[in-house]
Amino acid sequence: MADVSAPKPDRNLAIDAVKGIGILEVVLHHTLGQSAKLYAHKGDPAWIAMRATAQFTNFAIPLFLLLSAMLLTGSLVKSPDVGRFVWRRTSRTVWPYVVWTAIYWLLRWRKDPHTFDKPGKLLTELLTGKAEYHLYFMVILIQLSIALPLVVAAMRGRKIGFGTIVLISAAVQFGAFMLNRVPMFNVKAPGSLITWYVPALLIGAWIGLNRDAWTEAWKRWWPAMTAVGVLAGAGFTVLAVRQEMDLPIDSLTYNSLVTIFRIAASLALLGAALPLAATRVGPFLAALGRYSLAIYLVHPPILKLLGGPRISHVLGYLPIPAFWTAVIVTAVAYGFGWLTSFFRFDLALFGQRLPQALRTPLPSGGEGQG
Repeated sequence: MADVSAPKPDRNLAIDAVKGIGILEVVLHHTLGQSAKLYAHKGDPAWIAMRATAQFTNFAIPLFLLLSAMLLTGSLVKSPDVGRFVWRRTSRTVWPYVVWTAIYWLLRWRKDPHTFDKPGKLLTELLTGKAEYHLYFMVILIQLSIALPLVVAAMRGRKIGFGTIVLISAAVQFGAFMLNRVPMFNVKAPGSLITWYVPALLIGAWIGLNRDAWTEAWKRWWPAMTAVGVLAGAGFTVLAVRQEMDLPIDSLTYNSLVTIFRIAASLALLGAALPLAATRVGPFLAALGRYSLAIYLVHPPILKLLGGPRISHVLGYLPIPAFWTAVIVTAVAYGFGWLTSFFRFDLALFGQRLPQALRTPLPSGGEGQG
C-alpha cells in the first residue's frame, strides 16, 4: 500500500481522484440517511447496517478541508499576493455559497410563502450554512480561507515535524471541545465552525509547506495511521449508531473518536493518492473530483426527488435500493455540472470554470475544493 515506486500520474490528477472518493462518500452518506428511513425500520438489521456504513464512511468534510488547506497553502507560498488570494477565495467560495443559499431559499419559498418573513432567521442561516443541511461546509471553507494565511505565516520558516503538528492539532482541538462545554462559549452549531476541524486546517497547511517531509512521514507511519483510523472509526460508529437509537453516549469521547477517525482517513487517502490515481478507476474518480463542487451543491434536491413516494416505491423493487439511488444521484448531479460547463453557466453558479471533459490537469499547486 505504501509502495509509490510505480509510474506516477500527475499530482493534481491524484488529488482529483481523492476528491472523487470524497464526493462519492458525501452522496453515499446522504443517500443512506434517506434510505434508512424509506427502506428499513429503526433498530432492525437493515437499518443498523445502513447507519453503520454511513457513519464509518463519514470523513468527506475534513478530507475536503485538509486538501483545500494543503493546496491553498501551496498557492500562497508560490504566489504570496494577498489581493489575488482574497479575490479568488471570494469568487470561488463566497460567491457560490451566496448563490446556492439564495437558490435553496427560493426552493423553500415555493413550499412555504413565509420563508422571507423572518429576516433574522435567514441571517442566522446565512452565517451558519443552514439554508440547506449541507451548505455548512461552504461556511467552514470561507472560515478556512480567512484563517489559513495566519496559520501559514505562523508556520512558515519554522522547523515543525509531522508528529509535532499532530500533537499541536490534537491539543488545540481538545481545547476547542472543552471550551464549547463552557456556557459562555457554547454555540448551538459548533459543526459550522472551523474550530471543529482544527487538524484538517493545521495538518493540511503543514503538508502544503512540507510536501517532502509528508511523503517520508507517510512511508514510515502509514500502518499506524491506518490502524488508528480503523479502530477510532469502529468506536465512533458504535457510538454514532447508539446515539441514533437514543441510547446514552459520552459526547467528548464521541467527538474525540470522530476527529481521530476522520483525520486518519483523510491522511490515508492523501498518502495513497498517487497509487490510487494509477488504478483503472483513477480517471473515473478524477472526473468526479473535478466536478465535486457542482455535485456537492446540487445533489440534495435530486436525492429528495428520488425519495418521493412514487420513485422510491419503484426503487424499492431493486436489490439494495440505496446503492442505485446513490448511482442515480451521482450521475444526474455530474450531468448537471457538465451541462452548466457546456452552456457556460458554471462561472455564475460555481464561481469557476468546470472542465467539459477529461483533460490534462493544471500544474501542481492549483487551488482546492471550492
